[in-house]
Amino acid sequence: MLSHEHKRVKINVIRVLSHLQILESKEILIENFDMYDLEIQKEIILLIEELYESKDDSFLIKQVAHESFEIKFTTLKMLSIYNKAKFKSMETSLSDLDFVRIVEHLKAV
Repeated sequence: MLSHEHKRVKINVIRVLSHLQILESKEILIENFDMYDLEIQKEIILLIEELYESKDDSFLIKQVAHESFEIKFTTLKMLSIYNKAKFKSMETSLSDLDFVRIVEHLKAV
């Protein structure tokens, strides 16, 4: 179903996988993340947020530099919750304006 031609079907499948907490699906989605368009990538990030495991950290760290502010925000939020040490080390090393804004917001919350 993830290779269905209609985007809406793919999005709904990702939501169902997340709701049913099918962890195996996450690995497939992560492997193919760059092949999907932005809307589907956002759904994948939400699935990872719902089904987070520490082995997702390397993927999340890569997505901190994503072009989408929403994806940057969500990945940084997850890192700030689940991997505080990595988040702290990134906090001092990255200077991207979006990153700085997100970090300041997450510190304030």
